[in-house]
Amino acid sequence: MKVIKRMAAIFLTGCLLCNLVGCGTADYENIRLEDNYYQYINKDALMEYDASGIVGEDAYDLENMQKIVDREVYALIKDVVKCDVEYEPGSNEQLVREAYQQAEKFLQTGRCEQNEEFAKVKNEILQAHSLTELTRIMEFLYNEKQINCFLSYPCSCYEDGNDDAGVSLPFGDVESGVGGFLFRGISDWEKDRERFRNYVNALAMSLDEEGSVLHADKFCNTIEEYSELYGKQYEENWQTFQSENGIYDELKYFSQQLYRYFNEEHLDIIKMFILCDVMYAWSDYLYLEYPFLAEYKKVQDVNSEDMAVAITMLNVSEPVSELYESQYYTEEMDAMIKRVYEDVRNSYKQLVESSSWLSESGKKYILERLDRLTLETNGQGKMIPDLELAEERDRMISYQVNAHYSRKNHSILISTAIMHYPYFDEHADYEKMLGTLGFFVAHEMGHSLATEFLYGFFLDTKGVSMKDEQVFEQIRDDLEEYYSGYKIFDQYAVDGRMTLEENYADILAFECLLNLVKEPEKQKVMMESYCNLMVKRMSEEDKIEKTIKDVHSPGEIRVNAVLSSMDSFYELYDIKPEDGMYVEKEKRIHIF
Repeated sequence: MKVIKRMAAIFLTGCLLCNLVGCGTADYENIRLEDNYYQYINKDALMEYDASGIVGEDAYDLENMQKIVDREVYALIKDVVKCDVEYEPGSNEQLVREAYQQAEKFLQTGRCEQNEEFAKVKNEILQAHSLTELTRIMEFLYNEKQINCFLSYPCSCYEDGNDDAGVSLPFGDVESGVGGFLFRGISDWEKDRERFRNYVNALAMSLDEEGSVLHADKFCNTIEEYSELYGKQYEENWQTFQSENGIYDELKYFSQQLYRYFNEEHLDIIKMFILCDVMYAWSDYLYLEYPFLAEYKKVQDVNSEDMAVAITMLNVSEPVSELYESQYYTEEMDAMIKRVYEDVRNSYKQLVESSSWLSESGKKYILERLDRLTLETNGQGKMIPDLELAEERDRMISYQVNAHYSRKNHSILISTAIMHYPYFDEHADYEKMLGTLGFFVAHEMGHSLATEFLYGFFLDTKGVSMKDEQVFEQIRDDLEEYYSGYKIFDQYAVDGRMTLEENYADILAFECLLNLVKEPEKQKVMMESYCNLMVKRMSEEDKIEKTIKDVHSPGEIRVNAVLSSMDSFYELYDIKPEDGMYVEKEKRIHIF
């Protein structure tokens, strides 16, 4: 399939005319800003990639930025483990050193303490005779080993056969052996069915050769049923459910369906769930003992020093996170992110207050949500404190280049790693930083509003008018139609529905930023900075795959589609109807 895709991409690249998005081998020298802003602003970087197929070391798109941060983390860990200092027991440095020494021992001998620990947990799971015993095991794994089993959150809610706490399972946050297959979407499930069955059968044979406890086929059939429920939930029930506090719980329906399997009758299936997750979590220590894991983990040079560092990062991520934060998060960063956050939030408030279509009750509700929104940065020390299970919050590792809106926390989470040049540059003009760091904040804050606007979950309970509801529906329809008109290679269209919320947050973010920056020349600086932020250098095959699967529109479309909806863009660059960036005024997307 990949070969076919690549041949198709090459053929299309060579034979088709560039449309509004253009193709990977475009004649960048002759591109006009008025026809393709993204390619015009980023042409040097794109030309360099087309010529070599290599992203330069100094490139600052998000993927390359993570590589830069990873090198910083690697150097940090090596400094800690090779230092002659005797660290205080329990300190982050000592925890990192011990984890590294375990990784070294494993790479040299194929065995370490983690292998014995897994063997003990495995036996306890296989020998469990009741749901209560399995629940206790999952609580131990969650609290002591930070392994979030597929059905284990929060374990205490299910012990007595009911969900007294009113908390649904957060399946969207699970990255596990099972979840890695299941949560990539129903279309991918069809593609991965055989690979998944092979994985489960290999696991069952490795752990229980006689097959007396684990039934791989029964488990796979159950997972296929779950996958169908998951896909159906997204297709038919995506705006049906809401939790008690009014925040959309997109998987409530799915968790209710899964819950009916969480009983004594299905102990074998639950055991397989837990074992899949535990084996995946500890696979860096298990793939020599269970060789089939190597295919799924893509293990490389097991003798390298870098492999020991990588294992350390995986297994003591929080201590490494705190060490990275203490070294790289500065007072200047803290002051800037807080300034940007408050400016963006105030701009959103202005847009809401001046809205001509929102009812007064709708304005009041949204403004209250903006007031309750919080900012959480790694500069707070431990980013998310240790809380009771019932109060579990989203976390963000400091060395992940990421910004995120957490519905659980109702917070914007900003990592230390994203506060790198050029996203954070204390010497740059403020408008330039608004185009990068400011966009991240405005986009994630837009997500806090997108739930309310796009899906209208508060309509029945918060007194929002029928007029508001009608506008919400029109925005949804217009967004889907607008983005579905964008294609790469004149062939692969953006899925306007799949990318709906991300597109909405993009449009909303740029409206917010333009409301902050009024001077034309400074608006140009911000637009160019935003365009640089979105540069993506990748093969034709990868472009096609991302367009088909990613909930974000391709970077080129995120720039051109957003700017083509901003009236000020037309005034700044004198965009005319004959230009490629021109979109008829009535088809442009306006939120506020």
